[in-house]
Amino acid sequence: MQDISLLKINLRKALFISVIAAAIIEAILLVIAFNILNYVNLFTLPYAIILFFLTFLAILAYNFFIKGLNHSRRIATILIPIGISLALIGVLLSLLGLSYGIFLLMFAYLIELITGYFMRVDFNLYSSKGTKIFLTGLIIFVLSLPLFLYNIYLIIIPIFGNLLKGAGLFILYKSLFS
Repeated sequence: MQDISLLKINLRKALFISVIAAAIIEAILLVIAFNILNYVNLFTLPYAIILFFLTFLAILAYNFFIKGLNHSRRIATILIPIGISLALIGVLLSLLGLSYGIFLLMFAYLIELITGYFMRVDFNLYSSKGTKIFLTGLIIFVLSLPLFLYNIYLIIIPIFGNLLKGAGLFILYKSLFS
């Protein structure tokens, strides 16, 4: 059994990074929603740098999650690197003009959903409310993300899901200070 205070410190760092990532994702979705940027242009070099930065944040958060999770550490150790790898490959393929890279990116988010489901056991120790909001947002975000490929107006659904996900992460983050 690990020291609970050390687990909390690392989980706090991982959640802080995750809140930042959720805010960046929200900004990207809003830019697409307001037609400032077409999602296809998201995979040009200037915007791909932002996606690579999000991948860097995911790697950073992973390192803290592994040190901050107790019950779900083993499954997170397996699933998170797979999700990060798929996201990175998806961005690279999309940057090379291969349209199926975006589907790899969405599959990576599906792995995030599965991982988040397992992490709920650890999260519930700190905030049941934050965990429920996080999981609800994550489910809405991940399952609705492909919809805007068919109709741009449906992007409002993943925007709402990501907002909920970020709020849940923030509530979890704050709960680690009490």
